[in-house]
Amino acid sequence: MKMLIRIAFLLLMIGTVSSAVAQLAWTAEQKAVWKTETTIMELWKAGDLKQEMTYYDSSYHYWDANSPAPVNKEGIEKKFKYLN
Repeated sequence: MKMLIRIAFLLLMIGTVSSAVAQLAWTAEQKAVWKTETTIMELWKAGDLKQEMTYYDSSYHYWDANSPAPVNKEGIEKKFKYLN
């Protein structure tokens, strides 16, 4: 049992370190995508729907796990305006 715990801990540490090292090697394009994603999340947290939606193309579709079908950008705006 102790050996199993040690192996699990070792695998966890390797996964954590390799993930951190992988982030150091991101390309400029990957960093730009991550910056955009974090900006969108911050706008969502702040409730700034108008500014957030400027990041999405008119052909964008979103499929929520609770929705029976994908929703287009206009439908998403309506849903979030209703919820706020």
